[in-house]
Amino acid sequence: MNVLTLMYVLPLALIVLGGAVWTMRYAPGPSADGWGLVARLQSVFGRISGALLVLAAGTGAIIAIVWPIGYGARNFDPQDHSVYNWVLLHAHAHWLHSAMNVLTKMSNNRETQVVGAIAMAVLTIAWVRHRRGIAILTPAVLILAAYEIEHQLQHTLKLLAARTGPVPAGLGAFPSGGCARIICVYGLIIYLVLRRFDLTRTKIAVAAWTVLAAASFTEAFSRLYLGKHWVSDIVGGVVFGAVLLAVLIAAAKMLDRPAADIRRRPELAQEKLLDDAQVHALA
Repeated sequence: MNVLTLMYVLPLALIVLGGAVWTMRYAPGPSADGWGLVARLQSVFGRISGALLVLAAGTGAIIAIVWPIGYGARNFDPQDHSVYNWVLLHAHAHWLHSAMNVLTKMSNNRETQVVGAIAMAVLTIAWVRHRRGIAILTPAVLILAAYEIEHQLQHTLKLLAARTGPVPAGLGAFPSGGCARIICVYGLIIYLVLRRFDLTRTKIAVAAWTVLAAASFTEAFSRLYLGKHWVSDIVGGVVFGAVLLAVLIAAAKMLDRPAADIRRRPELAQEKLLDDAQVHALA
């Protein structure tokens, strides 16, 4: 078996096996939705302003974390070139090449746009039946924000890092947008589905995140195998996507509140009125 085939199959098998073991043994602990920061921000700023604050602060954090990676990666140019040349020399497994050519497209801009648009429509319908007020817009707003924030930050980081990708010209540069998109956009969709059906702390959630991990590894490997990125670009894209996903999940917790919570806690109804007033003020 080709060495690159083993480098793909073995880690992928470990991810799937590890996820399967974790799924079988998973037992949820105390709920994580009660963590203090979200509650404090909601009480001070409200849901809308709080979510905007989270997204703005998260954007700054991403630049502060990922930019130094791209800047420092220029010191590893010899290692990047060595890995790149070694992969091109050994990338001759016909079936793997064909598979990578197909699988790498799952995070292309067009494919991500289509999946995102479908998810926005379906999840908004699901939210309408079980949410009230501004919360029904949570899926559409956040999925659109995930794509646009990733898109704009990718170009910003590319300019800041000032690091070109492999030849020929026109291929990817730092960071890998494909790796970032599959983590943050697809990861957000997974989280929203789990949240809507109250499955965020279940075995189903562990299985879903395992699928995302396997897909993310496949995307990262395909970018390397097909010679579209340096290794450091891929590392930067994975870090970028993971941090952005964490920011988006925090914003989702800030914006979204089931209607049952408002019925159970009457004081939240007043907060809802304040949120609606914020919407009119912004308009």
